[in-house]
Amino acid sequence: MYFKIIQKNPVIFSIFFFLLVVLIHKIPLAYFLQKDFSISLILSTIISKLLLNTILVLIGYYLCFKTDNFNIGGLYLFKIRRPYLYIIPLIYLLLMSNYFRKLHTINQNDFLSLTILLFFIKSISVGFLEEITFRSLFQSLILRKYYLSHGIYVCVAISSLMFGLGHLINLGNANYSLIGVFSQVVMASCIGFFFGSLLIATQSVYPAVLIHSLNHFSTFITELFPQYYANNVSSRMINSSTLEIIGSSVITLLIFGLPTILPSIYILNRFKPTY
Repeated sequence: MYFKIIQKNPVIFSIFFFLLVVLIHKIPLAYFLQKDFSISLILSTIISKLLLNTILVLIGYYLCFKTDNFNIGGLYLFKIRRPYLYIIPLIYLLLMSNYFRKLHTINQNDFLSLTILLFFIKSISVGFLEEITFRSLFQSLILRKYYLSHGIYVCVAISSLMFGLGHLINLGNANYSLIGVFSQVVMASCIGFFFGSLLIATQSVYPAVLIHSLNHFSTFITELFPQYYANNVSSRMINSSTLEIIGSSVITLLIFGLPTILPSIYILNRFKPTY
């Protein structure tokens, strides 16, 4: 009964499930780990996020299975078609990310540590959580409900827009400026549209999980080493005007949109979802 309700109201369910994910991540598990096991703040935070992500990933797998979206969600491990298509976002990630080029500045003793290893595993859990949640679960539910009536572009766009808007939770975070948050929303929406089309073409979510994990690792590793990376969020960026935010979002759309949306349209023209 509950799963039929989910299938009939995929957008509403997706919103509530995302809010549940955010709420679960508010559980102060890091505090208890730090207090009861005398673990450092950094390690306790990483471990708590890893544990919570793992629980949510298992829930995502379960919901995909119960709603009969295991196939369209690309969750069969050894079933992948046209894997060469994932070369495009992999190259794109390497070209567009400055963080891989910064890793050599980290001291080797700091880099080869338990903290880095756990952070890498945690990054993998983030890749699994976000791709399975937004692509395997949300997109698949939306496709099953609205594909015949609204078409494939609308369905993929809805799930990718939800993925982008989900990054609004960073509003108020001291590590993000207003420009940064809204640019992140635009960028994530474009990349989400790209990954959504690749899931349909390749019938596997796992390459996207890998690329997403690498991106998270390369981007947020800077937070582990504040001694190497100064805080670049200036007061001017925090107090940006509406015009500056719109201008930055448009530039982000041009930089990230054209290289992702155009190939996505080509892919969606050629390949259709299989149930």
